[in-house]
Amino acid sequence: IADYKLRPTVVDAFEDLLERQSTPMMLHRVFTFHSEQLVPCVAQLCPSFATTVPASCNRGHYCPEGTRFATEFPCPAGRFSNATALEAPEDCAPCAAGTYSTRPGASACTGCPSGGYCPDAGASSALVYRQCPSGTYNPARGSDSATFCQNCPAGTSNPVPGSSSNASCSECLPGSVAPTPGYSVCSLCEPGKFQ
Repeated sequence: IADYKLRPTVVDAFEDLLERQSTPMMLHRVFTFHSEQLVPCVAQLCPSFATTVPASCNRGHYCPEGTRFATEFPCPAGRFSNATALEAPEDCAPCAAGTYSTRPGASACTGCPSGGYCPDAGASSALVYRQCPSGTYNPARGSDSATFCQNCPAGTSNPVPGSSSNASCSECLPGSVAPTPGYSVCSLCEPGKFQ
């Protein structure tokens, strides 16, 4: 196949195609039983002109026409792709709420840390992270709303925002009380009363 020559009609058609293009186009050869043809190299990696077998684009990247190497066009931060045949940056999916991606070329998004939540989709930074308020905790990673923040039980309190464990909820000291869930600081008992 290395010595195989293109028929003049295919070469003429290719040269005509190149003359009509305003930007260079990468092509790859497709062999059938009786013929050979050149087709545009889109959503694939075609490192050299008329390559016989185009390679797939890397995960976390897209390959528009003319792509020369697998990591040339990374998905932007805040977006990702675990697929290998993308053509444009819009084909990269935005990170879901509860996740983010700080680096270009991500094949997956990172779950927001426990102790809080990330409400925004397409986040390119952990700066969208919001801590659960004092009096609550959240052990789960990848939470997307404040509903994941769980109240400390009645009789306990937690003054620290962004807590990730119910171990952060401390029992009230004698002489103080937290009559309902979600107290950040236990209240002193009323004068004349004790606990």
